[in-house]
This record gives sequence, structure tokens and C-alpha cells, in this order.
Amino acid sequence: AGAGVATYGFVSDKDVWKGVGLGVAVEAATFFVLDAFGFACAVDYQEHVKRVDPSVAFSIGVGARPWSLAVGGVF
Repeated sequence: AGAGVATYGFVSDKDVWKGVGLGVAVEAATFFVLDAFGFACAVDYQEHVKRVDPSVAFSIGVGARPWSLAVGGVF
């Protein structure tokens, strides 16, 4: 949309439409690039979450401490 408005501004020689079109186009391109990096991070995070195996281990009275209670988890 920004490129289209900028093109209209250059064809009709109207400075306001040139500025608006270029502003929107630059803003859209900036957010497109930032969103591409964010999407790559999200995909990487999603793969890590899929591989998680949240296992919990309980033990009561281990070794020389019969009065102990241990809870352990792994992420």
C-alpha cells in the first residue's frame, strides 16, 4: 500500500502523497524484517517446547538419611 501511494505521489508530483507513501512503505518494511526475526525465534522455541519431557522423580529415605524426602524434576 505504501509503495502504491508513493508511486501515485511521484506520478502526480504531489509531495504529500510521496511522503505518506514512503513513510508507510519504510515502516512496513521495518516491521516485516523485525517480524521475520521474531518468527524464527518463535519456531525455535516451539521446537524446544515439543522436545520437553517433564519427568518428576520422588524418593523417600535414600541412603544414610531415612528421614529425607526428595523431589526432582527435569526440563
